[in-house]
Amino acid sequence: MIHALRIFALSAMLAVCPLVHAQSSRTVGLAFWEDVGDVEKDASGVDLEVYRSALRAAFVSRDGKWEAACSKNGETCRDDIDSIFHRLYVNYFGKLEDFETGGLAKRESCCHDIGWLSNQPSLYRRAERDRFSKFAGWRSSPAAKPKPLRTIPDAISDPEKWRTANLLKSELEHARLTLDKALRKQRVCPAVHSKPPAMRAKSIPSDWVRVKGAYRASSGKVIALITTSEQAVKGCGMEREDGLPGLIGDWVLVADRTKVSAMHVFEVGPEGGGPNLEFIEFGDFDADGKTEVVLFYSGYNRDGYVLLHSGMTRQVEFLWGYH
Repeated sequence: MIHALRIFALSAMLAVCPLVHAQSSRTVGLAFWEDVGDVEKDASGVDLEVYRSALRAAFVSRDGKWEAACSKNGETCRDDIDSIFHRLYVNYFGKLEDFETGGLAKRESCCHDIGWLSNQPSLYRRAERDRFSKFAGWRSSPAAKPKPLRTIPDAISDPEKWRTANLLKSELEHARLTLDKALRKQRVCPAVHSKPPAMRAKSIPSDWVRVKGAYRASSGKVIALITTSEQAVKGCGMEREDGLPGLIGDWVLVADRTKVSAMHVFEVGPEGGGPNLEFIEFGDFDADGKTEVVLFYSGYNRDGYVLLHSGMTRQVEFLWGYH
């Protein structure tokens, strides 16, 4: 009997070992291929807009925790960025391709080249065309949308099955109420053109809120880009010198049919405008069985990426400036 118990205990230990091994720590890097625009002068001194490929290390997941690969101000990157991003993988029509990156192009940088990797392969044919300039940045309008690449050799899956969708009226009302609450929580609006900060005068009517784009998961959870009418900023005293109101920018709503899980609010720029946001891709980027989403971010003197994780309730930003 004792001998039988010992065999059972050993079998139980062996059965547990694979589970323990699967839960060991894993570091995953998420980079982006970019169609980068710049201005160069030709032989006669005329400015020409030129484009080239670039790879940018953007996010790192370690033990399920996401963080930016470089500092928010864009001066320095992680010390281990070369070892994490030494090789990247991209899935192209079912075929997995990989290549070495050569590490960071610059260890320290001040502006738009923060996080760029040395090897810059042309992946233009593997990227989706940006026919409507949805991914136009502060300085240029690329011909293709950014494409995410990972440091692990697996195809990117979407276990939560997010698909394009329309918001229900109840969900849109949730968005309006939550957005209004978020703005009121800030208490004051930013100063613009030397005007002092002002208290918001009134709540946002429903016809001032519109859905820019939305996706729904198989569970019923919805994520939407919410933008507001230019009229919405009039309560902030943010009219421009030319008499036109400023822009308040885009917000991200995460909700189900009965409640709001999160409202991601972004910083208003010096001209009174918030960022323009666009969905890039949904995927289980760190292979933990849960879907994340990455968005393109563009604002005043600022472009970059936003990653939403942990049920889309938490955000990490990777942004860079130009001057």
